[in-house]
Amino acid sequence: MAIPLFRLPLLVIKLILESMRFCEMFVLTSASSKTKQYVKSLVKVKNHEMLIIMEKGELLFQFQHISNPDFWEQIYSEWGKSHPKNVFFLKIGTIDQVPSEFSPAENGTAVLTIYWNENINHGAMLYNALIELFKLPVKYIQMDLTGVEVKTQRGWIKLFNETLSAASLLAIVGECDYSDCVWIRENVKTENGLAFNITL
Repeated sequence: MAIPLFRLPLLVIKLILESMRFCEMFVLTSASSKTKQYVKSLVKVKNHEMLIIMEKGELLFQFQHISNPDFWEQIYSEWGKSHPKNVFFLKIGTIDQVPSEFSPAENGTAVLTIYWNENINHGAMLYNALIELFKLPVKYIQMDLTGVEVKTQRGWIKLFNETLSAASLLAIVGECDYSDCVWIRENVKTENGLAFNITL
């Protein structure tokens, strides 16, 4: 039986929302702007931080409890791949009908996978949507350059400089040309830690 969520007392709505996981709340807010406003005003996330992993064809957001890093949730963002038949559709930013699905994770927590077309700025759009809801600090960002086109690498650095430079640590790993590595060193702007583990 469906629960008429917005007919319940405000405190009950707050308790229900706070019992939900990050991925569940994110999916719920796609239902309507009213739902999003309820989540933004009633849910205050504490003692969690975000990790971001960028690699060829994928972008991963991990929500991790500060005192228990073994417990986490993940949102995968994939592009340029066919999505499964059994998906549901989300509105993310200005994009409607984004194919998405839940799948099990190793720790028993559901993973939300989002499938994008190649021709949109999915990374910044998804990050902005998550930060708008949860306002989490970003602890760690890893960029794996293996097999990533130079245009995409530079797009990542631009995104980092404009949006993510307050992250505690940026780690740049994988394989890239020497000239591209030099360009990254000269152009990346971070307020905190920067680490390179590059194979040239």
